[in-house]
Amino acid sequence: MDRTSVTSKLASICVEELHVGEEEVTEGKTFLELGADSINSVNIMMAVEDLYHLEITDDELQSIITIRDMVDLILEKAKT
Repeated sequence: MDRTSVTSKLASICVEELHVGEEEVTEGKTFLELGADSINSVNIMMAVEDLYHLEITDDELQSIITIRDMVDLILEKAKT
């Protein structure tokens, strides 16, 4: 699993959940800038958990602001 593939898969999840163009989903964008509300955030988290077979705690979810934050968390959890 590498950063590019994780970013691409997360972008696909965001496109489906947030109805934005894939070109809008960049690592520097915040989920808020992409139009995510709390329900969208939970749906994205659940999709990530299912896809990567990991668990994201509520504290971790609250610390995720940008696409980069989520990618970093996925990559870190994948190491364990």
